[in-house]
Amino acid sequence: MTNEVINQQAGSDWITVTTVKSDDTERMLASVHEMIAQYLPHDAIGQAWSSMGYTGMNYGAIKYGRRAFNEAILIVSGAFTEKVMIDWEMPFDRITRLDLQVTIGLREPNPEVAYNLRNELRNLPSSNRTGKLWTYHSSTIGDTINVGKRGSVKYLRLYDKSVDMGHEDTGHCWRYEVEFRGETAKKVCHDYYRAGDRYRWIAGIVFAEFQRRGIKPLYKVNVPISAMETAIKVTTPDTKIQWLERCVTPVVTQLINLGYEAQVIHSLKLSGIYRQEVE
Repeated sequence: MTNEVINQQAGSDWITVTTVKSDDTERMLASVHEMIAQYLPHDAIGQAWSSMGYTGMNYGAIKYGRRAFNEAILIVSGAFTEKVMIDWEMPFDRITRLDLQVTIGLREPNPEVAYNLRNELRNLPSSNRTGKLWTYHSSTIGDTINVGKRGSVKYLRLYDKSVDMGHEDTGHCWRYEVEFRGETAKKVCHDYYRAGDRYRWIAGIVFAEFQRRGIKPLYKVNVPISAMETAIKVTTPDTKIQWLERCVTPVVTQLINLGYEAQVIHSLKLSGIYRQEVE
């Protein structure tokens, strides 16, 4: 296995925003309702949600709640995070958590990237205390290395993202992720919005945090960022249909529900087929 990286993508993967003033709270909750209307199907039904004294609603990737009269929280995770960060500039002074990630696709699948890193971490010199604080987990959907103390200002993860990216087996895609909290998260968010090339900046900051702990990521910083979908292994008509249902159908449904049916048909080059079906 060469561990040759054939593509990579970078972005944010989690953001938590809190407010403690009534005016800020009302503005943020108004923005949350606009986000839900913009990104989710019009018939999306949220579930009652509570955490840390906040009570509100859970829409999967978007959670929000209120605590007392003037406090509120917004949590956005997964694929929605980067879109929210781009479309709605977050108030960096109210950020309490921000996760940045770089996901790579390998030319040849290697399910042992985290396992091999575990062996390297075992051999770090005792002087590298931050690199020595790590845990390793193995599962049927891939291995994970966590570096640092959970809840600290910086917490690192390397994990197998293959199954989430549509592969049937592991080792195809790996994600390097850094979780920032507290004042560090505020500063990182501030820098994010002022970076000229945000994706290359994210690749650089994630690379630096791993390298600081004695871990050299497999990817290079100064290379073009590409769409991760090109790394997905789709080999048979059945697996292609499964991939479409899992990865494309939710996005298409959401766009059509938002009134973009014509644009979707045009983008997917289905105009002729669609007209024949209608006729």
